[in-house]
Amino acid sequence: MKLISDVIQRSPVWINPEHTVETAIILMSGHQIGALPVLSGSELVGLVLYSNVMGAPPTTLIRDIMLTDIPLLRPEMTIKEAADIMSRSDFGRLPVVAEGKLVGVITSGDLLPELGRSFDPLTELPWSDSLREWAISELQAGHEITVLFLDLDNFGPFNKRYGHIVGDDVLKAVAQALRDATDKESDFLCRYGGDEFAIATVRSAPEAEELSKRIERRITSLQLPELGDEKLSVSIGQFGGKRTREREHVHYAATLNNLINLASQSCTESKTHRKLGRRRDRAHNNTQEDTLSEPRLRLSGLQVSEQSGLAHVQVELEMLGGQPSAKAEEEAAPTSFREFVSRPVTCPEDLLRLVAYSTASAITRSLPNGYSVEIEQLMTQPVTGGREAVTVVGSLTTPEGRQPGVGSALVGESGYHAAAKATLAAFNRIISRLLRTTERTE
Repeated sequence: MKLISDVIQRSPVWINPEHTVETAIILMSGHQIGALPVLSGSELVGLVLYSNVMGAPPTTLIRDIMLTDIPLLRPEMTIKEAADIMSRSDFGRLPVVAEGKLVGVITSGDLLPELGRSFDPLTELPWSDSLREWAISELQAGHEITVLFLDLDNFGPFNKRYGHIVGDDVLKAVAQALRDATDKESDFLCRYGGDEFAIATVRSAPEAEELSKRIERRITSLQLPELGDEKLSVSIGQFGGKRTREREHVHYAATLNNLINLASQSCTESKTHRKLGRRRDRAHNNTQEDTLSEPRLRLSGLQVSEQSGLAHVQVELEMLGGQPSAKAEEEAAPTSFREFVSRPVTCPEDLLRLVAYSTASAITRSLPNGYSVEIEQLMTQPVTGGREAVTVVGSLTTPEGRQPGVGSALVGESGYHAAAKATLAAFNRIISRLLRTTERTE
């Protein structure tokens, strides 16, 4: 969620306590504002509202009518914290102070657009930025976090069959079922995007698993008149809640990125197992229906060398899946995409970033024109069991805009392989959807 420092838009207009009401009215009218901070020298001593000056004699001094017991905002506060303070204090405009100095003024009008972006108007659930804020706060307090990642099964075809109005009703019903299943004291629920939801919880891993089962039962038992006898189902991935030692010197945002990404991967695996189970059922019943396998990119080759500060990285990816049947998928040769990059490096982290950059370039080669993958950040952090994980943060640029991607991979064979696999993990899910959409429209 954005901070107050991100939304301060103008230099504050202020008044001196020895000025008169007439001066205040001129300033307020000229700048079309409803309040003025009052400064004595550089010290903030009060606030005067339009309601204070209206009806007062023009020669009245500001010091005689100003408000002195006012809450102060700080630049590092979130906009939600600022909105809560405004709501409790009944002020629609408050000064922002840093190190005792006035640095700006925030109005409720400045906050409302940002608050609107943090809540989904359809389900009335917060978006993932609010979940991140809550979860990072819990991690900083020393609490262990478990993340549940939920994805409704076959929602795309379902949406097309019944229409978006019914689809919206389903999402609202699912959101309410999730509210009923969770506890605000221990869980934070958000809409992650599309037909995806996420829950961060301070429950233990076994308790979170029970929550997952309860959620699945609630969603499968939902009954909507528009659906008739058709049942909803959901895939749920879970990760976290198993730390056995105190967390020290940890990048909390990176830790949360890792938990979300691994829970998302677990959700994808759960969905894949469901699809494979349905395929086996259809084969057992001698059905002839063809199904599409999940298109995805896999690391098939990685060569890294460095000499005298010059690094060479060659990445080779292959596209798997997307064939009209399981048999055809086995017989078809995967399409390969290669990228070779040479660049000066000064430290091991530079080389890891170069591997991630090269992998992103190879991914871009697999995409249609107008699409590209960019790496914005690469981090390494310790995880349970004394191992390390590499987390990659980036974005996929499309003709419609940018989509964020976050992926993590445990360091096994080498940190270089982990950097490449984390990059693939960040974008494979998005690319899979893109390619499936392309296949349906061709």
